[in-house]
Amino acid sequence: MKNIALILLLFLGYAASAQVEEDWPVEMPEEPDTNEVYEFYQLEKRAEFPGGDDELMKFIAKNFRYPALARDSGVQGTMFVEFVVEKDGSITNVKLLKTLCCGLNKEALRVIKSMPKWEPAMQRDKPVRMKFRIPIRAKLY
Repeated sequence: MKNIALILLLFLGYAASAQVEEDWPVEMPEEPDTNEVYEFYQLEKRAEFPGGDDELMKFIAKNFRYPALARDSGVQGTMFVEFVVEKDGSITNVKLLKTLCCGLNKEALRVIKSMPKWEPAMQRDKPVRMKFRIPIRAKLY
């Protein structure tokens, strides 16, 4: 009975992988639409902050100023910010997906908007626009 169950599991696994192989690779258009905003998983090379993710976190930590009202009120939490890295590496369309209060939202937006130009995302050796989402944790120490 165990052998039958094992064979059945192996067959189901093979059938599932065969289905994936039919859908893979995803067909990419010859020329990317450079006006479309892509998600990171659609791209050959995602947009990158100068120096990488570690430098991005350092930049945010260095430039984020905890608002006095939030500090005095003991407000902490995580905000999620979404923005677009343009073809030239500039940041546009900055918005909050998850918010806090007491000036923290405004400060998160200010820091993101003040970032230097990024290395743009690439598709078929052409720069394209990419949507980026990042958590910003406001924590009192």
